[in-house]
Amino acid sequence: MLGARELPEADYLKLKAASRDLVRAVGGVTKAAQVTRLDAGRISRAASNNDSSFLPLDVVADLEAHAEDPIVTRVLAGMSGFTVVPDEVTPSRSSPLQLLTAVVKEGADVVATLTEAYADGELDLDEIAMAQEQIRQDMEALANLNKRLADLAREKAGVVSIKRDRKPA
Repeated sequence: MLGARELPEADYLKLKAASRDLVRAVGGVTKAAQVTRLDAGRISRAASNNDSSFLPLDVVADLEAHAEDPIVTRVLAGMSGFTVVPDEVTPSRSSPLQLLTAVVKEGADVVATLTEAYADGELDLDEIAMAQEQIRQDMEALANLNKRLADLAREKAGVVSIKRDRKPA
């Protein structure tokens, strides 16, 4: 399908699947064409396993912004060994100690999930998925704590935080 490339074909197929998921997340090919510079036909071809083209980077950015979900970015990051975690999952004025409590709780949930899963000496796919979900929740709790500490540091330094504003779609 794709000819000689740097990555295994399975990786390109993952990107195609993520592109289809992203197009679905914004409401389909017609809606995707309304929020990007591409027409519906080109978007459809770029998401198809039977076509060698891919969605351009700026189009992915537009679609992910509209979907409010980094679907393709998450796959790309995973292919490079990284995990995408939001900067701040739950905006909070909580104290760092309250947020640290959430981190510890989520970490304990990871330990409990893996301990229970290993009770029979091995992990099955469902147990792995549960553990990964617990880890994601712990990472989000850490991201919340990190963002709150960054906000406090800016406040103490007298820096005004600039929020990312998106124009409504």
